[in-house]
Parts: sequence; structure tokens; C-alpha cells
Amino acid sequence: MNKNGAVCFILTIFLCLMAAPVKDAPGISADSQTMSRFPADNARGANPDTHLVLTFPSAPVLGNSGQIRIYDASDNRLVDLLDLSIPPGPTKPTPSPGATYTPVPYEYISGRFTNANTKPGTPSGEALPTPDSYQLTIIGGFTDGFHFYPVIIRGKTATIYLHNNLLDYDKTYYVQIDPGVLTLGDGGFKGISGTNGWRFHTRKRPPAADSARLVVSADGSGDFNTVQGAMDFISDYNTKRVTIFIRNGLYEEIVYFRNKTNVTILGEDRDKVVVFYANNEVFNPHPINIKTNEVPGTFPSRRAAFAVDHCRGIHLVNLTIKTTAYGQAEGLLLNGEEIIVSGVNIVGSGDALQSNGSAYFKDCRITGDGDTILGRGAAFFQDCEISSIGPYMWIRNTSANHGNVFVNCIFRTRGNQETVLARAPTNGGKNYPYAEAVLIDCALSGIAPAGWGEIGGDTSNIRYWEYNSTSLSDGKPVDMSGRHPASRQLTMEKDAATIADYRNPAYVLGGWTPGLDALNPAQRESSAESSGKIKIILVGDSTVAPQNGWGPGFCDLFAPEVACLNLAKNGRSSSSYRAEGSWDEVMKELKQGSGYGATYVLVQFGHNDQPGKPGRSTDLATEFPANMRRYAREVRGAGGTPVLVTPLTRRKFQDGKLDDNLAPWAEATKRAASEENVAVLDLHVESCAAIQAMGSAEADTLAQAPPPDRLFDHTHLGRKGWEFFGRMVADELARAVPELRSYIKR
Repeated sequence: MNKNGAVCFILTIFLCLMAAPVKDAPGISADSQTMSRFPADNARGANPDTHLVLTFPSAPVLGNSGQIRIYDASDNRLVDLLDLSIPPGPTKPTPSPGATYTPVPYEYISGRFTNANTKPGTPSGEALPTPDSYQLTIIGGFTDGFHFYPVIIRGKTATIYLHNNLLDYDKTYYVQIDPGVLTLGDGGFKGISGTNGWRFHTRKRPPAADSARLVVSADGSGDFNTVQGAMDFISDYNTKRVTIFIRNGLYEEIVYFRNKTNVTILGEDRDKVVVFYANNEVFNPHPINIKTNEVPGTFPSRRAAFAVDHCRGIHLVNLTIKTTAYGQAEGLLLNGEEIIVSGVNIVGSGDALQSNGSAYFKDCRITGDGDTILGRGAAFFQDCEISSIGPYMWIRNTSANHGNVFVNCIFRTRGNQETVLARAPTNGGKNYPYAEAVLIDCALSGIAPAGWGEIGGDTSNIRYWEYNSTSLSDGKPVDMSGRHPASRQLTMEKDAATIADYRNPAYVLGGWTPGLDALNPAQRESSAESSGKIKIILVGDSTVAPQNGWGPGFCDLFAPEVACLNLAKNGRSSSSYRAEGSWDEVMKELKQGSGYGATYVLVQFGHNDQPGKPGRSTDLATEFPANMRRYAREVRGAGGTPVLVTPLTRRKFQDGKLDDNLAPWAEATKRAASEENVAVLDLHVESCAAIQAMGSAEADTLAQAPPPDRLFDHTHLGRKGWEFFGRMVADELARAVPELRSYIKR
């Protein structure tokens, strides 16, 4: 680490002190008194990681000159300065013709390197100093620095981003904003000046150093306002697990941390906790003399919105992580071991997710534009949905570890062109001869007949393997006759042991078995925010499942004290769900439910029990009702309350009438419920009546996408559909099980 940079930084601050503020100067202009400030003027108890937020009567305009300054009120010391004449970051690619890969492994030095003691741009590893021609700030101890936007305007609100880690506890600060930094159309805002225009006091002390739980809340009501602030607080190589609970809100910030272990980042709601930033390779490029790549020991990348670097045991649960930029732009970048990502929406552009090191992904929705999943692995994806326009992945594992394995996942292609699951072209003279991408029980849409793309060099060790790939639109097996010659189609007759191995996360992840408690998207129940009293478990097929069934809309309707766990899986029947071991997971949840006053298990099957589905179809007269009765008995035997649900209707019309063929399975479900004396929800009758009443055109709006998009079908649901039928199931449950009525939101 170059310590001369720190001296230069301190000298710069000293010179800025020459511009001492004028005491008792006017504060803000009279016409702007209607604006609101956060922290409020003279507020006490602000968190030191706070942004400064101004909300005006009309949309402000950001200037390209002037300064924003913040002073320590005790001695008028300049604490931070933002110069608006310095652009935020590059807008075009930075040429680096002489760049090479680092000749020695990058060294992750442990220590608290911040903007307070180190000049942003101070090089690490073999990099050259980062030029100061753009805005620079140190994030997460990465002294080379990140480009950032000092002010971001959203509508009528301007958010000011101070350099990280410069404010302290139990301090009074005042803010000055030069005229022209922000202007209104009516000329009503002339800036903020003097020592009394905008003052606030930070909270007296930080949380206890040994805190097992920290709360992040954008409104300042938690321990920290930002995710980065909470991560900075946790010491390197922490030995005891710390949970960071993030309350609902928008968190527009670059998150980068390194050398962290045993941390759970848990969102209150996966769709309402959104951590995002417009970051990509153009805005934060690699050093001019050093390339970055997927090889261990490479120079760290700065282009992701959210980066976990050189870490172990990090759990990301129940939130949304995204970049709003395009190009080489990761929403999430992982570089570490034993990482769990559960119930997370990941949104990026090219390379939306980069995963290096052992990582387990459960019930995630990953959206990108092409090469959507990048990295060296090993990564295990279970019950995830991946959406892409171009190739889904560019996997770059070596023979030292497995690559990407997908079990019970959905691949949804956006746009009007077909694409491929993976590619491995020659890259700067380098090939990836051991690239591995294995799909087990996955549903596909928009995949070209070849399935797999270009492979550079020797293909003898490539593992592009599939077992039981089905069409997302109709559930039928995918035609494999045109698959790439280097790929392989596994069969249960010949490859049963291999299929079993690849269904096992420990086999793929080098012997590591992810802990079940961290995989549960309903882990919000474990937080003090919502001490769980009731658990509801959903069991069924894709019409219930998280990605495309009514389950998400149903779970969203319950009060915080209800933990709603969706264990439904795409393509399953009443027989195959048990045969593959999924029911074992339900029984384990029941046995671990001692912390709940009651556990309810809702079971819906029928779609995949119908004839014509090899390995899944069941006999309607004997096998199907026996399976449903057995589920009910076993739930009751484990101390839970079973509730059977008749199958959701399909939404296909013939001559203006709903074309329904699931009624026999619905009747069989009701008979099984009667024989076992358990509650039954007749979703089939209710959904048929509702769809018939709304007609074909309106019913089509409940699908994943409108026709003629390839994602459209008459079975699965988009957000509107899952909200509609989720409410229907919740209302039926309230009638059938009255004791749950008070827990359902109206």
C-alpha cells in the first residue's frame, strides 16, 4: 500500500481549510423554505453513513460547477468537499493497449483503509494509481477507488453522496452548497451558506462491537442508512455470524466488501429491498495497466453494483440486487467460498451474475442480456429462473472444480430470437476445455435446437449435459435430435448415478453442504422484526411455484408473523415430487417447526399427473388419490395441519368456452380430503368460474408475457396472475381455516 498517497490527501484537506466558512452568513434562500432536508435541519441521532437528501417543490437541475462542503461545527474544520466541476466517471471505454494480467496473485491486505486516512486512487497490487480526473471514493477498503455520482436526482429529490467514512459519531456538522450546484426553474434555490443553513448531529455511539444483528434502514431509523456502512462496521474475518437486516427501501449505492466472513445480509422483502447502481466496465474500468479475469488471484473488478470479494460464508437472502447500466455490467459479482444466495433477484446486463468460487443459489431470479452467468464456478442453482436475450452463460471453470449445475430451473429467453444455453469461444487465444454446464429437470423456452453454442479448441472434456429438459410452454420433453455434437443427453437407464450426483450440492461444491436455515427465503421469520408464530408451507407444481405460480402472490398477503415457505417445484406430479426427495425437505421443515404455534401445509397437484408425461403421470383412479391421502396423513402425523388444494385451471378457450380437462383430478382431490377429514380449497372451481367470466382476452393478461411472445402460455402466471390467484387462494383459506383469517392482509 502506497502510504505517500495518504500524506497527499491530508495536505489537500489542509489547503481546503484556507477557504474557511463565513460565520453567521445567510442560510438558505427564502423561496426554498418549502424544501425538505434529510437529515432534517438540527436533527439529532443521524447515522454517520447518511446521504444528504434535498426534496424540492419541483425537479431540480444539477449544475457542472460549484462545491458541496461539510464542516465539523466544533472547529469549522472542512470534513468533505464535492467539486461538481469534476465529472463522475468515464462515459466511453478507457483504452488500455498495454494491459496484462497481474504477474503475482493479488494480495488482500487486511486493514481499515478509508477516505479518512488514504487518498482515493492509491494503487494496490500491481496497478498504477487511478487518475483523479474523475470523482473518486474508497469503498470497502479498495484504495484504488471507485468513480461515483456525487449527486443523483430522482424526480424532485437530489441525493448527495459524501465520500464514504468521513463523518463520525457524536459530531455536529453543517452543510454548504454553492449557488448553481442545484437550481430550480423559478430560480428559488440559491444554495445553502453560512454555519446555520443546514446542521445536524450524529448519534452518540456506534452499535456494540460484538452485535450479532445490525439493521439498515434508508430512513435513518436503523443502525445504518446504507448496506456499505453496515459492512464496513463488521471486522475482517469475523468468526461469529452477524446478520444485517435491511428494511424495505431503495438503496442506490455501490456495495463492495472484502475479507468478510460469516455475514448474512437479509432483506425484509425480496421485491421491496432494492440495492442498485449504474455501474459497469466503462464507468469503473480495470486499471490501465492490469486486466481482470476469472482466474484466482486476479486484480479485483470494480464494475459490479454489488461485489463480494475474497470472502467466505456470506449469505445473501431475500432482496433485489441490480445494476441499471448496460454493457459489461454485473448486478452481483462473487469471489469467495461457501456463498449462499437465496430468494434474491439479480439484474444486470452482460455478465449479470459473475460467480467465482463455491456458491449455492436457491429460488433466485437472474435477469441479463447475454453471457448472463459468467465465472469459473463451482455454482449450484436450484429452483431458479434465468432470463436472457443472448447466451445464458460463459462458464470458465478448469479441471480443478465443477462449473454451473442447474436443478429444477427455468430458462426464459426474452426477445424474438432463439439463443443458446452456453458458449465457450476462444477468448484472446485462451480456451476453456473443461467448461461444465449441467441441466437436470429444467424447463426451457427460446433455446435454439443446437442448445449449445460455439466451443473453441478441444471439446473432449466439455460437459454440456442435460437430463429431462422440458418445454416451458407445454411441459413436453425437448427435442434433442439437433443438439450440439459435443453435448450429451443423460438417461436414467444409463446415468442414474451421475444424475444423482449432480442433484447433490455437496458433490458439485467440493464437499460443502449449504446449511438449510440459510436457504429459506422466509428467513425473515428469524429476525426480531418478525418473530414467526405460524408457518405455511406450499407444496405443488409450477402453478404454485415461486417463478410462475400463485405462491408468490399468496405469500405476500400474510402478516409478518406468518412465515410462508414455497417449496413447490416446476414439472412435478404427486408421485415425482416424493420420488426425487422434495417431500423429505417438507418433512424436515415440519420437524424443525417447534418455534411455531402451528404449521399448515397446502398441497396441490394434478397438472403433471395427467397422461402423457413419462415418469410423472399417475393413475387417476388409484395412484393419484392415494398419493394425496398419504400427503395429508404424513403432515398430520408430523404435527402439522394439511390442506389439500384442487388444481388451478388452465386458461385456454375453445369457441368462447373455457377448455378445461382438470375437473377429474379436482374431484379426486376433494374425495381424498373428505376421506382424510382435512380442509380442501376448491381452487379449480373458483378459478374456472373467474376465467370464464373474464373471457379469453383478459385471461391472457394473467400470463408471463402477452401473446404472441414465446413466453406466453395458458398455464403459468406473471405478476398479475399470481396476485389474482394468490388472493383467491388466500380468501379460500380464510373460509376453510377461519383461525388464519386475521393474519391475511385485506
